[in-house]
Amino acid sequence: KLPSLSMGSGPSKGSPDKNTRKASATGSKAVVDGTGDAGGVTVEEVSRHATAEDCWIIVNDFAYDVTRYLPNHPGGAAEIIEYAGKDATYAFEAIGHSPTAIRELKKHLVGKMAGAGKKARSNTLAVP
Repeated sequence: KLPSLSMGSGPSKGSPDKNTRKASATGSKAVVDGTGDAGGVTVEEVSRHATAEDCWIIVNDFAYDVTRYLPNHPGGAAEIIEYAGKDATYAFEAIGHSPTAIRELKKHLVGKMAGAGKKARSNTLAVP
């Protein structure tokens, strides 16, 4: 069974500035790197955010801090927490999320994953 990982239209607090965003309760910052060069978010960094109190996921080579969104998830927080600190791409895409869900996910962007190619898709998910 795949979790829904559907992203609703719940509120998002704060927004990233041009280059960085306060990314978690721990106060770490990650570079929002659209180039695919070194300096993006590492898998190790994402893995340190693997709880309900500090929950990051990876979708299509981008890291997202969805901690504040968990209470608003239509399928329940547990559906996302299962992927806390991990790559949730397959589960997210297998469900077939709405344009609203994709826009919601983008509100929680931490940054591009280190080593991701220039054509990483997460931040360019099609929204009609």
